[in-house]
Amino acid sequence: MYGVGAVKYKDLVVGYIEKNSFDMGGQKPESAKIEAEQVPGTPVLIIPQSNGSIAPTFNVIQLNYENLHSLLGGTMHYKEEDSEKKTPIGWTAPTAAVLLTGPWEIALVSGQSILIPNGTLLSNLGGKLTLTETAKIECTLEVAMPEDGSQPHGVFNTDSIPEEWKQYKLPPAVIKQIQREGADALLDIGVSVPLKAFHIPFRKSPLELRVTMRRPYMSGQILFARTYLSMGITSEEMWGFSKEEEMQFLASHGKAVSRMVAYTLCRGPFSRRVLLRPVAWLIRNFMEQRYLVGAIKRFVSLMGTDPFIPIIRSAERTNPMSLRLSQRKKGS
Repeated sequence: MYGVGAVKYKDLVVGYIEKNSFDMGGQKPESAKIEAEQVPGTPVLIIPQSNGSIAPTFNVIQLNYENLHSLLGGTMHYKEEDSEKKTPIGWTAPTAAVLLTGPWEIALVSGQSILIPNGTLLSNLGGKLTLTETAKIECTLEVAMPEDGSQPHGVFNTDSIPEEWKQYKLPPAVIKQIQREGADALLDIGVSVPLKAFHIPFRKSPLELRVTMRRPYMSGQILFARTYLSMGITSEEMWGFSKEEEMQFLASHGKAVSRMVAYTLCRGPFSRRVLLRPVAWLIRNFMEQRYLVGAIKRFVSLMGTDPFIPIIRSAERTNPMSLRLSQRKKGS
């Protein structure tokens, strides 16, 4: 299990969660160890006392007034002329403790959902107000035993939730939308990738030349998609490649793959026209495979670990000519 796609409380979907802040927390199982004089150093009997538990902790960094109100309580304020209260202009803290108690779901990028029938969120406004960090809502999700005495939490494949647990599940379309928006944000922010490492005398670590991969603009996405479509193969087929088939694929389409990576570096029309070919050549001849693997691992959480196949998957994601989830195919 890996990657947080969404955290949901009833109908509330929690905003952006700070990178590397999510921790399952909780307590380890407890037991009583019975030792005997005749057997020093090793217990002769272990009596279980309690099972382990989880208490997820995470930081929410999307601090708009709506999230402050949803997670911390209090009151939102609006302009006098905003009679429909659509655009808040401020927020004030609550005077009494606010607890969000009820069913929770943690939808994972890896395809599972952690369902918590009876969880209580404890949160406070924290963080540092500096130029390198942001304020955040520090959250702890305490897990309690459900009132009916059933299991305190469960982990299931998101697309195969048992009937009795479905009431705690986030609708699949919303999960996919949130995962897609998170991946889109990563694509727009970009990922810094080592292009080439230079070993300099009297320097312990090599000097790295780095570049940043970002989503191409619309014209670049079209060219990106055309390059992908010209290979006449789908990402599903490539996931089933054997090592020999992968080598054959790279021998046949390695130039196209390097060009697709170059589209993420040369995003504008001028840079594409002038620099695309030399950049693609540099990628083929200087970019080490281990660097490419690291870049793809960080680029989009929905991509895999193979150095080339996830790039093709990103082509399917950025194909502006493919149908969106909200569109339906027309047929007779």
